Amino acid sequence: MLSSTEIRNSFVEFFKERGHAYVAGASLVPPPDSTLLFTNAGMNQFVDYFKGTTVSKHSRIVNYQRCMRVSGKHNDLLEVGVDHTHHTLFEMMGNWSIADYGKKESIVWAWDYLTKGCGLPKEKLWVTIFREDDEAEMLWKDNTDVVPSRIRRFGEKENFWEMGETGPCGPCSEIHIDIGEDRGCGRPECEVNCTHCNRHVELWNLVFIQYERQNNGSLVPLKNLFVDTGLGLERLVCLLQGTRSNYDTDLFTPVIRSIESLSGIKYESAEEQKRIAFRVLCDHVRALSFLIADGIMPANDGRGYVLRKVLRRSVLHGRNLGFESTFIASLIPHIIAVMKEAYPYLTDQEEVIKKVVTSEEERFHSALHTGLRTLDEEMASIGKGEKVLPGDVVFRLADTYGVPIDFIEEEIAPARGLKIDRQGYEALMQEQRARARQARKAKDGGAELGAILADEEATRFTGYDHLEDRGRIVHCLKGNEEVPHLYKGETGTIVLDRTPFYAESGGQIGDAGVILSDMGKFEVSDTQSLGKQIVLHIGKVVSGKMETGAEIRACVDAERRANAAHHHTATHLMNYALRQVLGGHVKQSGSLVTPDYLRFDFTHYEAPSKEQLKQVEEMVNALIRSNQPVAARVMKIEEAKEEGALAFFGDKYGDVVRVVGVGDFSKEFCGGTHVKAAGDIGAFFIVKESAISTGVRRIEAVAGAAAYARACGAFQSLRDMQNALNVGENELLPGVNRLLDERKQLSAQNEKLLRESAKTRVHSMLDSAKDVDGVKVVAIDLGEVDGNAAPILRDLGDDIVLRESPAAVAVLAARSKGRVNFIVRIGVEALNRGMDANKIIRGVAQKTGGSGGGRKDMAQGGSANASQLKEALEAVPGMVKELLCEKR
Repeated sequence: MLSSTEIRNSFVEFFKERGHAYVAGASLVPPPDSTLLFTNAGMNQFVDYFKGTTVSKHSRIVNYQRCMRVSGKHNDLLEVGVDHTHHTLFEMMGNWSIADYGKKESIVWAWDYLTKGCGLPKEKLWVTIFREDDEAEMLWKDNTDVVPSRIRRFGEKENFWEMGETGPCGPCSEIHIDIGEDRGCGRPECEVNCTHCNRHVELWNLVFIQYERQNNGSLVPLKNLFVDTGLGLERLVCLLQGTRSNYDTDLFTPVIRSIESLSGIKYESAEEQKRIAFRVLCDHVRALSFLIADGIMPANDGRGYVLRKVLRRSVLHGRNLGFESTFIASLIPHIIAVMKEAYPYLTDQEEVIKKVVTSEEERFHSALHTGLRTLDEEMASIGKGEKVLPGDVVFRLADTYGVPIDFIEEEIAPARGLKIDRQGYEALMQEQRARARQARKAKDGGAELGAILADEEATRFTGYDHLEDRGRIVHCLKGNEEVPHLYKGETGTIVLDRTPFYAESGGQIGDAGVILSDMGKFEVSDTQSLGKQIVLHIGKVVSGKMETGAEIRACVDAERRANAAHHHTATHLMNYALRQVLGGHVKQSGSLVTPDYLRFDFTHYEAPSKEQLKQVEEMVNALIRSNQPVAARVMKIEEAKEEGALAFFGDKYGDVVRVVGVGDFSKEFCGGTHVKAAGDIGAFFIVKESAISTGVRRIEAVAGAAAYARACGAFQSLRDMQNALNVGENELLPGVNRLLDERKQLSAQNEKLLRESAKTRVHSMLDSAKDVDGVKVVAIDLGEVDGNAAPILRDLGDDIVLRESPAAVAVLAARSKGRVNFIVRIGVEALNRGMDANKIIRGVAQKTGGSGGGRKDMAQGGSANASQLKEALEAVPGMVKELLCEKR
């Protein structure tokens, strides 16, 4: 029996023998200009070849590609585990023709590989073609020994392939296999593409890319025919290893065995819901491993949200197998052991993957606990005759706490005899989606400009060598309209035939400066690019006018450019230092380079220690003092990768790349502007380090003139403190510590006096308490407190209800550091009469715009707004009366 590794290799070798070059699969993260959330097909990285915007050095390509289909047009998430053939992450093996061979060769080779290379019986294979593709049918009949009666025609849904809403597309021909009558629906008409069963499994899709789908939905023919094929590895392995399920192959059985060992449940003998949980975990944990290894971290939107969703589904299915605490990390080594030969980079990322999933899993367990507790509270507040959980509650549980909607609808609500307001939930979801669409629309505002400048030649950039250059205005734009002139006072956009202005890219913001002509002056406030080809100079005419066709002189703000260069080169040095100090798993996940500061986002599973950050800062400054030369070279991408150059976040790379190196230690793909030597930077300081999401950290830092200004400011602050304390430089820290100790002592004394003062007031508080049907209600604002108000309030509440009056309800408030703290304490007799501290604290918090919660006998909360506190405390007796009525 062939292993999955041998099958994968056999496919590659088959097409290598037929003149195909092997090209490694791409990351799951598509290029920045892609409309896709994830790489969802092997052809994604070759799209530019089909469009003709990039020339491929290979006309025939073969590879295997990790793919994710959990969003948009291709979303298989809900089918995973329920059937035995769908996956979130799967491997697509494919061969491509870049305007080389056509339909005939792709059909013949696909048939030969399956029937001769793999030995699949031709009498079990079916072929489907697009309903209008007479040529494909003829080629199948004339060039293969397929059974003619097993060729079927279908429409767009089944046999017209599209990568997304727009882009290259075309008719396709699919090969399916009949896996047995016992797997079918039993209907006499059951055959390929049956909608009632999974008896006929799609194996291979041969796509003949002839068109490009436009934004308006129309199809534009491409200049050449391209072939894009995709053969699902998991399904082929299942067939060749003779198993009834993808999950019974060597791709998944090691993981199933490990789940059995952890759970004590046998997969083969388990009930179907538990078997589904096994399959979901096998699939999802594999997807998590690849997502994190490709630099994706949990987040509240985008790819990170999908990762988080997959992980949370894993946790929920794990509960079906008895996993109540973290367990996913223990499955990761088994995934990697299966996949490491094809994807060796997984081994390097193993520890990072384990730490990220464990951290996120712990967070979800905590959120799930809070969400379920909130759900119980909401359910308890539903009227006795009501049987529906409101849509806004369901939405909050799903959106805020991450409790999946199907988990609420199918398990939690029915267990309590409730249904959910699905319509109300969906309405809120639609509002959220509308907001997201609006945000995307705002972000993609350049689409109209793209139509205007569609035929414009690329702007020639001369800014690496010049800060001034002469050129000609080729377009004047006002908003999204082209105009012949821009007049004084008008804002707009100018496009030149050549420019020294650097357009924002790779995290570095665009240049500013001026464009001068004989007729006027245009101040450039920002420089952007359209499709990375056309440079847009955005600004305002400050004198005269700007006219299309006019000869101009473009002048970049030299100081601003230099300051940006200081920060850009410093970013490269910091990236190098972080990898040295924290580990090679560190990957850049975002950056911003400005003249005033830099911001750098990177993947790391925990907060770097102060010592580690100090090491990074010292290493960068040592590299600056080394004054190594900074050099940019243009080279082939394969050569750059062999030299160990790192891809710089936010850029898309062709066959030829620009590599910026500092000495012989830092090498990165980069199109930005840099200093000539590291010493030009001067100095570097880390200003702030923080978390922006699970597994992603952010550093803000300054370099060059900004670093000097910060150092001067720090020195002046030290001098001012010395003068204020009247101490020498070496006595400054001891002096500050003495002041802090004195303040601490005074605060403690003040708190003690306040406690004693409050205790003497207990009897007067009870004397002034309101009697509500035998329950004493104490609702008092203690005023301003120096220090932590919470322990004072707790002690006073205990004195009232434990030592003095068990029939009392004490609602106490105090103000500290601009915030109101309040506490509700219930005596045992009052508790027996139906008092609930949790309900009272929520009532007080709601009236003050704050929040709170706790137990029935004691709850606490707070608010930033004290203006409504008096009214809230006055309302407490009414709340007590309502609770007494409920008890009756």
